[in-house]
Amino acid sequence: MHKGKNKEGMKTLYAWGIALAIVAGVAPISSHAGEACPECDLIKVKFEKYGATATQVTRSDELGLYEIISGGNAYYTDENVRHLIFGHLLDPVARKDLTKARLDKLSASRLSSLPFNQAVVSGDKNAKKSIIVFTDPDCPYCRKLEPELAKLTGVKIYTFLFPLTQLHPRAMAHSQSIWCASDQVGMMREVMINNADPTPPASCKAPIASNIALGQRLGVTGTPTVFRMDGERWSGAATAEQMQAWLAE
Repeated sequence: MHKGKNKEGMKTLYAWGIALAIVAGVAPISSHAGEACPECDLIKVKFEKYGATATQVTRSDELGLYEIISGGNAYYTDENVRHLIFGHLLDPVARKDLTKARLDKLSASRLSSLPFNQAVVSGDKNAKKSIIVFTDPDCPYCRKLEPELAKLTGVKIYTFLFPLTQLHPRAMAHSQSIWCASDQVGMMREVMINNADPTPPASCKAPIASNIALGQRLGVTGTPTVFRMDGERWSGAATAEQMQAWLAE
């Protein structure tokens, strides 16, 4: 995956450091739901002066902090928004990643209302289980994942084309060719598995720009990124066996 699968060791140490720093000054953590507040709108305005967009601001009386969701990430701050804590908040007693659970829940609520008419649909179209894939047709890790996805059983796959044109100059043209093909799944596999290099028809309009904006709102920063419908995400390539096991969790 471009940007890679999570660097678990570094991120875990970093997150635990943040969590312990916070926990040292507050009461034991039992929940992290957050609640809306009258001053949350002002917190949002202060945060957005830094050039980012806040999609949600909530207050945790238990922690004495505000949680800001922006670009699929969580930030923690006080009422002044002068300093931001960026990282995962953990419960060291229960050994739970509270931020991850929170982000997964938010992702799940967004995933159910995605514009699925902008996705290439493959797999078992009558399956009860579904996954959402953001893919760049020229990304090496996406090309490694694609034939593995084709092996999945009992899974409906929604693929949102998400070309990273800074890295792959032909990715936009390939994405448009896939979308505009009469057989979208067949063309996607021709490009990603058989290394075809089609030219998109001039008359076809593809929702690629909308898909890119959609992925950015969900915090997609690299490809491939796969979502379960409960909001859990997988970043990077995987075998069909690994993916099937992950879906069974």
